[in-house]
Amino acid sequence: MGDNLNKLKSIPDKSKYNLTYYRTIMSYRCECCDYTTNHKRNYNRHIDSTRHMLKAREEQERATDTETLLKQLSKDYQLIKDELQVLKNDYVIIREDNRLLREDNDVLKKDNFDIKKDNADIREELQVLKEKGMTYSGNKNCFNNTYHIQVVKYGTESYPDDIRALTDAIKGVNKAIPSLVKLRHFDPRHPENQTIHIPNKKQNRIKIYDGIRWITEDKKLTIEDKLQEFTNFMDSDEGQEIYNSCSLMIKEKLDRLKNFCDKVYSGDKLNREESRELKRITGDIENIILDHQGKAPK
Repeated sequence: MGDNLNKLKSIPDKSKYNLTYYRTIMSYRCECCDYTTNHKRNYNRHIDSTRHMLKAREEQERATDTETLLKQLSKDYQLIKDELQVLKNDYVIIREDNRLLREDNDVLKKDNFDIKKDNADIREELQVLKEKGMTYSGNKNCFNNTYHIQVVKYGTESYPDDIRALTDAIKGVNKAIPSLVKLRHFDPRHPENQTIHIPNKKQNRIKIYDGIRWITEDKKLTIEDKLQEFTNFMDSDEGQEIYNSCSLMIKEKLDRLKNFCDKVYSGDKLNREESRELKRITGDIENIILDHQGKAPK
């Protein structure tokens, strides 16, 4: 018994030691409202509050607006990207057109040189004719009644075998129809094609050669028929070849001009702007005839 008491006395006294106890404290936080509490009950009460619900709804709407804005920005970015691609394509086309223009300019320089050479040859030939007593009569039909030129029937004229001249005429677009009339009827290399004549500008009369004699026709209708001749030429193989060699911009203008000519020929009613365009074209054709026709036919 005494030994057991001694053992009990040897147990150290806990009060002599400085013991520290730690307890974990839970923290509850609402990021939406910037609210923090250590009690779950207070946190749940905050979540059910009107203030929290309004704040949460605003945050949700703000997120939705941001998503909508991002979608719109993405759509705008794609549109700008597509427009840039179109501009790149246009740049390539313009660069190609410039290259073709430079080539055409080189060809024109060469043609100009050839024309000067041809003019020199013609002057020499005229000089030879003059020495032989064959002077030019001035009516574009004969040399001093020695070399007669048989005028062809109206409507059977042919365009000159000069693809460069025809191409330049077509690419003029606004002057394409009058230029083709000039090449068809008043090309100096083919005086036999002068089958049309305006005796008096103030009168609505025009003379055409029917293969035997000169007959009088309605000037307005006869000149308007030249618009249909333009569409017929553009539908021919030669016209299609010239059309395919044009740039996209000129092709669009030629398409509009061809549609306009078809509308005039079909007799459809024209608006004010189309009527002005028809008046301009027919006026240019009439001026071409007046400027290049020879003496009045008998």
